[in-house]
Amino acid sequence: MNSFCPLIKDACKGKECVMWKTQQCLIVNFVENYVEHSKVERGYRSSLGPIDHSFESEVPEKIKKATPEKLADEMLAFAKREFPDEWAEPTYFTTTISDLFWKSQGIDNDMIFSGVIPAEFEIKMERAMKQAYDQIENEREPIIREKLKKEKAELPSQVKVFADWASDHGLKNVIIADVDTFLLENDIKISPETKRSLRMFTNTELRSRG
Repeated sequence: MNSFCPLIKDACKGKECVMWKTQQCLIVNFVENYVEHSKVERGYRSSLGPIDHSFESEVPEKIKKATPEKLADEMLAFAKREFPDEWAEPTYFTTTISDLFWKSQGIDNDMIFSGVIPAEFEIKMERAMKQAYDQIENEREPIIREKLKKEKAELPSQVKVFADWASDHGLKNVIIADVDTFLLENDIKISPETKRSLRMFTNTELRSRG
Protein backbone atom coordinates (compact mmCIF):
# COMPACT_ATOMS: atom_id res chain seq x y z
CA MET A 1 0.00 0.00 0.00
CA ASN A 2 1.31 3.47 -0.89
CA SER A 3 2.22 5.89 1.92
CA PHE A 4 0.11 8.91 2.77
CA CYS A 5 1.30 12.12 1.06
CA PRO A 6 0.89 15.24 3.25
CA LEU A 7 1.24 17.46 0.19
CA ILE A 8 -1.92 16.26 -1.60
CA LYS A 9 -3.47 14.84 1.61
CA ASP A 10 -4.06 11.51 -0.09
CA ALA A 11 -2.29 8.26 -0.81
CA CYS A 12 1.02 8.56 -2.64
CA LYS A 13 0.48 8.40 -6.41
CA GLY A 14 3.90 6.91 -7.07
CA LYS A 15 4.94 7.13 -10.70
CA GLU A 16 1.91 9.30 -11.50
CA CYS A 17 3.38 12.15 -9.38
CA VAL A 18 5.81 14.68 -10.88
CA MET A 19 7.88 14.45 -7.68
CA TRP A 20 8.52 10.73 -8.20
CA LYS A 21 11.95 10.11 -9.70
CA THR A 22 14.22 7.04 -9.80
CA GLN A 23 11.80 4.89 -7.77
CA GLN A 24 11.51 7.37 -4.89
CA CYS A 25 9.72 10.51 -3.77
CA LEU A 26 11.97 13.57 -4.10
CA ILE A 27 10.20 15.31 -1.20
CA VAL A 28 10.72 12.41 1.19
CA ASN A 29 14.31 12.02 -0.01
CA PHE A 30 15.01 15.71 0.63
CA VAL A 31 13.56 15.61 4.15
CA GLU A 32 15.50 12.47 5.03
CA ASN A 33 18.77 13.99 3.78
CA TYR A 34 18.08 17.21 5.68
CA VAL A 35 17.45 15.34 8.94
CA GLU A 36 20.59 13.27 8.47
CA HIS A 37 22.67 16.38 7.72
CA SER A 38 21.30 18.08 10.85
CA LYS A 39 22.36 15.11 12.98
CA VAL A 40 25.88 15.26 11.57
CA GLU A 41 26.05 19.05 12.09
CA ARG A 42 24.91 18.77 15.70
CA GLY A 43 27.48 16.06 16.31
CA TYR A 44 30.24 18.21 14.82
CA ARG A 45 29.31 21.21 16.94
CA SER A 46 29.24 19.06 20.07
CA SER A 47 32.73 17.77 19.30
CA LEU A 48 34.03 21.35 19.32
CA GLY A 49 33.10 21.78 22.96
CA PRO A 50 31.72 24.97 24.52
CA ILE A 51 32.04 28.31 22.70
CA ASP A 52 35.28 30.08 23.58
CA HIS A 53 34.62 33.42 25.28
CA SER A 54 38.24 33.99 26.19
CA PHE A 55 38.46 36.97 23.83
CA GLU A 56 36.36 38.92 26.32
CA SER A 57 39.18 38.94 28.84
CA GLU A 58 41.75 39.80 26.15
CA VAL A 59 40.54 43.33 25.43
CA PRO A 60 43.68 45.35 26.28
CA GLU A 61 43.54 47.45 29.44
CA LYS A 62 44.51 50.58 27.49
CA ILE A 63 41.40 50.14 25.33
CA LYS A 64 39.24 49.57 28.38
CA LYS A 65 40.53 52.74 30.08
CA ALA A 66 40.85 55.06 27.07
CA THR A 67 38.07 57.44 26.10
CA PRO A 68 36.75 57.49 22.50
CA GLU A 69 38.34 60.94 22.10
CA LYS A 70 41.78 59.65 23.10
CA LEU A 71 41.46 56.64 20.78
CA ALA A 72 40.41 58.92 17.93
CA ASP A 73 43.50 61.12 18.46
CA GLU A 74 45.76 58.07 18.58
CA MET A 75 44.16 56.62 15.45
CA LEU A 76 44.69 59.85 13.51
CA ALA A 77 48.30 60.12 14.71
CA PHE A 78 48.87 56.49 13.68
CA ALA A 79 47.40 57.17 10.22
CA LYS A 80 49.60 60.22 9.63
CA ARG A 81 52.72 58.49 10.91
CA GLU A 82 52.36 55.19 9.07
CA PHE A 83 50.54 56.38 5.94
CA PRO A 84 51.62 59.97 5.25
CA ASP A 85 50.37 59.91 1.66
CA GLU A 86 47.08 58.04 2.17
CA TRP A 87 45.76 59.12 5.56
CA ALA A 88 43.50 61.85 4.14
CA GLU A 89 41.74 59.43 1.78
CA PRO A 90 38.43 58.49 3.53
CA THR A 91 37.97 55.08 1.87
CA TYR A 92 41.54 54.00 2.54
CA PHE A 93 41.23 55.18 6.14
CA THR A 94 38.05 53.23 6.89
CA THR A 95 39.05 50.02 5.10
CA THR A 96 42.75 49.68 5.81
CA ILE A 97 44.22 52.12 8.29
CA SER A 98 41.58 51.57 10.96
CA ASP A 99 42.04 47.78 10.85
CA LEU A 100 45.80 48.12 11.22
CA PHE A 101 45.41 50.60 14.06
CA TRP A 102 43.17 48.25 16.08
CA LYS A 103 45.59 45.40 15.40
CA SER A 104 48.45 47.56 16.72
CA GLN A 105 46.37 48.03 19.87
CA GLY A 106 45.96 44.28 20.39
CA ILE A 107 42.54 43.87 18.77
CA ASP A 108 42.56 41.87 15.53
CA ASN A 109 39.81 41.01 13.08
CA ASP A 110 39.13 37.65 14.76
CA MET A 111 38.09 39.47 17.90
CA ILE A 112 36.03 42.04 16.01
CA PHE A 113 34.13 39.65 13.74
CA SER A 114 33.67 36.85 16.27
CA GLY A 115 31.20 39.01 18.16
CA VAL A 116 32.73 38.25 21.55
CA ILE A 117 33.99 41.76 22.33
CA PRO A 118 31.66 43.23 24.97
CA ALA A 119 29.21 45.75 23.53
CA GLU A 120 30.57 48.63 25.61
CA PHE A 121 33.96 48.33 23.90
CA GLU A 122 32.45 47.93 20.44
CA ILE A 123 30.49 51.15 21.02
CA LYS A 124 33.66 52.90 22.22
CA MET A 125 35.54 51.74 19.12
CA GLU A 126 32.74 52.90 16.81
CA ARG A 127 32.68 56.32 18.47
CA ALA A 128 36.46 56.61 18.16
CA MET A 129 36.24 55.68 14.46
CA LYS A 130 33.58 58.32 13.81
CA GLN A 131 35.49 61.04 15.66
CA ALA A 132 38.73 60.20 13.84
CA TYR A 133 36.88 60.24 10.51
CA ASP A 134 35.30 63.63 11.32
CA GLN A 135 38.74 65.02 12.22
CA ILE A 136 40.12 63.78 8.92
CA GLU A 137 37.27 65.44 7.04
CA ASN A 138 37.98 68.74 8.80
CA GLU A 139 41.71 68.54 8.06
CA ARG A 140 41.15 67.43 4.47
CA GLU A 141 39.17 70.54 3.55
CA PRO A 142 42.04 73.08 3.40
CA ILE A 143 44.30 70.43 1.83
CA ILE A 144 41.79 69.81 -0.94
CA ARG A 145 41.23 73.53 -1.50
CA GLU A 146 44.95 74.10 -1.90
CA LYS A 147 45.27 71.07 -4.20
CA LEU A 148 42.42 72.25 -6.44
CA LYS A 149 43.93 75.73 -6.57
CA LYS A 150 47.25 74.30 -7.75
CA GLU A 151 45.59 72.00 -10.28
CA LYS A 152 43.55 74.89 -11.68
CA ALA A 153 46.71 76.92 -12.26
CA GLU A 154 48.33 73.99 -14.11
CA LEU A 155 45.23 73.11 -16.15
CA PRO A 156 45.86 75.30 -19.25
CA SER A 157 49.30 73.76 -19.88
CA GLN A 158 47.92 70.26 -19.29
CA VAL A 159 45.11 70.90 -21.78
CA LYS A 160 47.64 71.73 -24.49
CA VAL A 161 49.76 68.66 -23.74
CA PHE A 162 46.69 66.41 -23.60
CA ALA A 163 45.32 67.84 -26.87
CA ASP A 164 48.68 67.12 -28.54
CA TRP A 165 48.57 63.60 -27.12
CA ALA A 166 45.02 63.09 -28.41
CA SER A 167 45.98 64.34 -31.90
CA ASP A 168 48.97 61.99 -31.98
CA HIS A 169 46.56 59.15 -31.24
CA GLY A 170 44.13 60.24 -33.95
CA LEU A 171 41.45 61.38 -31.52
CA LYS A 172 39.12 64.26 -32.32
CA ASN A 173 37.18 63.81 -29.09
CA VAL A 174 38.34 62.39 -25.77
CA ILE A 175 36.43 60.41 -23.19
CA ILE A 176 37.23 59.73 -19.54
CA ALA A 177 39.06 56.51 -20.46
CA ASP A 178 41.39 58.59 -22.65
CA VAL A 179 41.99 60.99 -19.76
CA ASP A 180 42.85 58.08 -17.47
CA THR A 181 45.28 56.64 -20.02
CA PHE A 182 46.98 60.00 -20.54
CA LEU A 183 47.33 60.62 -16.79
CA LEU A 184 48.67 57.11 -16.20
CA GLU A 185 51.25 57.38 -18.99
CA ASN A 186 52.48 60.70 -17.62
CA ASP A 187 52.23 59.73 -13.94
CA ILE A 188 49.89 62.64 -13.19
CA LYS A 189 47.47 62.50 -10.25
CA ILE A 190 44.60 64.98 -10.20
CA SER A 191 41.24 65.23 -8.48
CA PRO A 192 38.02 64.00 -10.18
CA GLU A 193 36.89 67.63 -10.56
CA THR A 194 40.05 68.61 -12.41
CA LYS A 195 39.86 65.44 -14.50
CA ARG A 196 36.41 66.45 -15.76
CA SER A 197 37.65 69.96 -16.54
CA LEU A 198 40.66 68.56 -18.39
CA ARG A 199 38.43 66.47 -20.62
CA MET A 200 36.00 69.34 -21.30
CA PHE A 201 38.66 71.95 -22.13
CA THR A 202 40.67 69.46 -24.19
CA ASN A 203 37.65 68.68 -26.36
CA THR A 204 37.13 72.42 -26.85
CA GLU A 205 40.79 72.74 -27.84
CA LEU A 206 40.52 69.84 -30.29
CA ARG A 207 37.43 71.35 -31.93
CA SER A 208 39.23 74.69 -32.33
CA ARG A 209 42.04 72.91 -34.14
CA GLY A 210 39.58 71.48 -36.63
